[in-house]
Amino acid sequence: MWAVAIALTVILVRKRYDVGDVPGTDFRLWLHAAREVAAGRSPYVDSRFGTFLSPPTIPVLLAPFSHATASVHLWHVWTAIEIAAFLAGVVAFVCDVSSRFRTWQLPIVFAFCSVTVLHFWPVRLSLYYG
Repeated sequence: MWAVAIALTVILVRKRYDVGDVPGTDFRLWLHAAREVAAGRSPYVDSRFGTFLSPPTIPVLLAPFSHATASVHLWHVWTAIEIAAFLAGVVAFVCDVSSRFRTWQLPIVFAFCSVTVLHFWPVRLSLYYG
């Protein structure tokens, strides 16, 4: 049962990771704000991507990587980190509720959570936009 649950999760991860070669709008805005932070300027300025209005946490975290010339590669790494965070949430949830289920039911719970998280339309949009 675990093999089927993991195979299903791998298929969904692969499908979600295929975000294309054009960074999402939110990611481009965050990367621009990170470049402003790395240059010692405020991230709260207008840019061609829009106005950055979020807390400065993401630009500060992205600032060390803001000098990357190919933002597409950084976009793919960012997407992989997002997917890993979603999967970590699934694993944490399954571990938390494991005492309530029998051993043979855990792969079913894992597969259900994976499908719910990785095929849910807000998650798909979040991965698309960054």
